Amino acid sequence: MEHAESGFLALVIERLAILYAFVPRQPSNDVSTCWQRLFAIAVEQDVELLENGERLYERAINSPAGRLAEALLSDIEAARQSFGSVSENHLRAMVFAARAEGKQGAFARAIFVNSLAFVLSVANDEICTCLDAALGETTAAGHGLRAVLVNQRRTYISVSNVFSAHILRGLLEVDASHHETTAAAAKIVAPALAIIREDSDVEAWGITLTDISHTLRNCPAALREGAVELLAQWILDIEGGPAEAWRTSVGPLLEKVWPRERVVRESALTCPFTNLVIRSGEAFPEALVQLLPYLSQVQGRERIPALERSECPERFPCETLTLLWRLYGPGSTNNLYGIPKILDRLIAAQPTIEFDRRLQSLHFRAERYE
Repeated sequence: MEHAESGFLALVIERLAILYAFVPRQPSNDVSTCWQRLFAIAVEQDVELLENGERLYERAINSPAGRLAEALLSDIEAARQSFGSVSENHLRAMVFAARAEGKQGAFARAIFVNSLAFVLSVANDEICTCLDAALGETTAAGHGLRAVLVNQRRTYISVSNVFSAHILRGLLEVDASHHETTAAAAKIVAPALAIIREDSDVEAWGITLTDISHTLRNCPAALREGAVELLAQWILDIEGGPAEAWRTSVGPLLEKVWPRERVVRESALTCPFTNLVIRSGEAFPEALVQLLPYLSQVQGRERIPALERSECPERFPCETLTLLWRLYGPGSTNNLYGIPKILDRLIAAQPTIEFDRRLQSLHFRAERYE
């Protein structure tokens, strides 16, 4: 390849990038001439600007510049593990990739943004400044990079600290039809919980509770749904158990940051909020009181299996009936499939509840559908 003309290499750049990425390389403090030449050719043969930022990372990992940028990061990690530091040659190559123009430059930056925690651990100010500028653009590429940033699977405090403004902006741009919203929601749920629990402070994350409240109020509905789904998952994992997690973390968090405006009380939140109440353990009654205003009636054939599987009917029969009445009371078109068994469990736990008119109404409607 050393003697091959650039015009010929441009014709097969995609295959060469794949080959370079997958061929084993020995750790080195230098950047190979081969990488530099291939990356330059990849950029030069695709100089048009990116016009569509959708699915940017998925496209980047299959592009020549994206594959080469990924290979560069792998080489840097190998060199750091072997030699204990990152060389100036590697940093210059990162700057070269971060500043590249056209579509391939955007793809290279997408790779860097997807691995931003690692990039921050090795990068110099010039690289960070370049990525910061790219993330702030109003172009399709800027929009796409922010989507990559907020949809990273993991949430890093170091990334949030440096790029919090871009994270908050990207969350307002989340497109539920293309993105996994729980990953994006974690970018504000994680700092919110950490701040409430005093595990870390606002300065560490670069995001305040006011920022989080504003984002939840103005973001797409899918992000709010993702946030509640995360809380329903994480309440089971927080130290001290679900009840303590509700009382010391989740409940106070929602009290401080969750929007109260009626316009953001979406029906799509009923199922995840109900799951959160059910999973709050001994705090079920107080969680229900706090979240009941956010629950709406269940329509159609939608079910909440977590309630059927839980011990709430036996442990909290009165509160469970209150929950059932909110979900399936007058106006609900749900067929109440499975509800008679829950009603029977309520009666078994507290026989006098059989005379409650709410239970009688639900029992009558459920029998009609069975």
